[in-house]
Order: sequence, then structure tokens, then C-alpha cells
Amino acid sequence: MNNPITAFILVVVTLILAIGVFTLASFYLGAQAVNAGIAREAENTASGFYIQRTPTIIVSGNKSIAVSLENFNYNGTIYLTAFYFKPSFYGNPSITPQFAIGYSLVNGTPGKMVNGNFYSTSLSNEIYEGSVRIWTTKASSVLNVSFPSRYDGVILLFQQFGNKYVEVGYVWLT
Repeated sequence: MNNPITAFILVVVTLILAIGVFTLASFYLGAQAVNAGIAREAENTASGFYIQRTPTIIVSGNKSIAVSLENFNYNGTIYLTAFYFKPSFYGNPSITPQFAIGYSLVNGTPGKMVNGNFYSTSLSNEIYEGSVRIWTTKASSVLNVSFPSRYDGVILLFQQFGNKYVEVGYVWLT
């Protein structure tokens, strides 16, 4: 083979490889920038929450607890899941819907089932993937949560970004 033809082929192959590497790096860095923006916004929302709850009232074998949500950094829609579990899981920082014995009633309604990916605030950890019972509310609202009295419960609060639900708060219910 002739030297100019070999050199030309090597230049073309090098250019194709460089364009491929540049494209892959661009996609990766673009995705990282989007995730960093989502994490910053979720952390801002999480830092603005002020959550209060009333003492537990037991009525007809069910715990009933009012939870007041206030957020000073965000006034949009919040998605939440509220479920109950065995008391031995109370306080476990890794509590997810997979530990649920059942879902609570929130403001007397059962919520709706959605499929989704649920992440920690920093997006560093996918906490759950699958079907979850979800309620929508505003960042400043009052919720009445009820579930069987022999269990403990939790409310996990999420902000939605596309197909991702990112955790922005929680409250334990005993």
C-alpha cells in the first residue's frame, strides 16, 4: 500500500474516533449537569420545609395525625407517599415503600398508584423503583393521615423532575 493512502486512512480513522469520544463525553457531561441542577433545586426545596405534626389520636383502632407542611423556598406541587410498617423499622433512615405493610389514608383518600423511580435528595441513591401510592398536595398544606394503631408510619415528600421523584422531606408518624 502507498504511504499517502495509509496516512489518509489513519487521519480519517483518528477523526472518527475523536468525534465519537467527544460525542460520548458531551452526553455524559450534559447528563451530569442536568442531575446537578435537579439536586440543587431539590436541596433548596428540602431546606425550606418546616413540618409540624399533632399528637396522635386513636379513633376506632386507627391512629390519626395532622401534619402541617410549610415551605419557604417552594410553593409548587409536592408528591407524597404515606405508608405504615412494623414498629421495629421506626427511625430507620433507609425506610422505603418496600417495607410497607400498607398505605395510609391521607385526607380520607387512598391516593393513586404510580410507577416511578424515587431518589434521595442528592440523586446519589435510587431509594425505590416500582409502584407506589402517591398523593399530590401543595408545599404549604395540612394533611390528615390515618393508619392502623398497631403500626408506625412515615410520610415521604417528593418533588417531581420529569420521570424522577426526588425526596425533599419526611416525617415519622407514631
